[in-house]
Amino acid sequence: MGKELSTVDTVKDLGVVLDSQLSFNEHIGILVPDLMGKLSMINRIRHLLDQPTLLMVINSLVLSKLLYCSSVWSGTRTSVHLSVAEISSAFKNRSLFLRTHDVLVENTLRPTDKSENSAASCKLPNLDPFHSSVIKFIKDLGKLRCEGASYSSFENNVLRVEGEGIASAQYRKIERTPGDDFGVVLSDAVRVQKGEHKGVFTGNATVDADFIRVDVVTSSGETKSDVHMHVFPKKEVLERQPKPVVFH
Repeated sequence: MGKELSTVDTVKDLGVVLDSQLSFNEHIGILVPDLMGKLSMINRIRHLLDQPTLLMVINSLVLSKLLYCSSVWSGTRTSVHLSVAEISSAFKNRSLFLRTHDVLVENTLRPTDKSENSAASCKLPNLDPFHSSVIKFIKDLGKLRCEGASYSSFENNVLRVEGEGIASAQYRKIERTPGDDFGVVLSDAVRVQKGEHKGVFTGNATVDADFIRVDVVTSSGETKSDVHMHVFPKKEVLERQPKPVVFH
C-alpha cells in the first residue's frame, strides 16, 4: 500500500541536521549566515523576477528555514539567539517590496525579545512528585541497613530516644548552607529531656525539620550518632497559593 505523490507550488528545504546530543547550536550557527547571504542575493535580483516567482523563491530558500530556526532557538545559546534575531530583522526590512498579505512575517515568526523567552524558561509547572503516574517510574531501593545499635527514631516530626545505658542525648538540625546547594551546616544542639522511667532513658521532642542528627552519650562515655530524614510539610509552603502558568 502506498500513497500517491503530487506536485506542489512551493519547495521547502528545512536542512535540519541533528547531532547525537540533540543540539541545534552548531547547525543554526551555520544556517543563519547562509540565509543572510541568500536574502542579499535575492534582494539584488528581485527586479528580474515577477511577484509570484519572487514570493516562491523567498519562501523556499529563506522563510522555510528561518521559521525552523525560530521554532528551536529558545533552548540555544545567547549568541545563536542574537543571530536569529538579526536575520529576522533583515528579512522584515528587505521584504517590504512584497505585499503584506504575501509574506506573514509578523504572525509567523516567534518574538525576538530575549527577556520574554528567558522568563518563560523559568516558569515551572505545578507537579506532584508523589502522584501515582510519577511514582511508577521510581525504583524502590528498600531501607538502608546500618550496622550497630540505634537509640533513636524520627516519625511525624517526633524524635524519640530510648535505651539502656544512656547518659544524655541531643539533636541538631542539618541545614543547607546559605547560598550553596551542596553544603550543609549543623544547628545548635538541643538537649533531649529524660523521662521519668528509671533505668531506661526515654525522651522525645518535636522537631520541625527534614534532616536531623542525634548524638547519644552512653554511661561509658561513648557517643553514638544517628541521622534521620523525612519530608516535613512546611506551613508557609502549604499555605502558598499556586500561581496560574501562562505560556507565551
